[in-house]
Amino acid sequence: MSQAETLKSMKIFVIFNRANFYHESVAESGTYTAGATANIIFKVYLSFIASYENYEVQVKLTNTAGKLTSLSKHSEKLLSS
Repeated sequence: MSQAETLKSMKIFVIFNRANFYHESVAESGTYTAGATANIIFKVYLSFIASYENYEVQVKLTNTAGKLTSLSKHSEKLLSS
């Protein structure tokens, strides 16, 4: 993002062993400025067959003009609920 952007949706990718394990698109709204810190909280529900391993989560944001912006990847360990 190089200026203020109004978000339309968020695509969430969960990667396990370098393979796409899960993908979800969710509605997201808000206007954000480049360089500003934004705190967007979301949950990803994985199947009960998922093992308790490390998963990579990648988030991509789509603005109202349809432009896709990738955020940095993040690695998390799946925890039981």
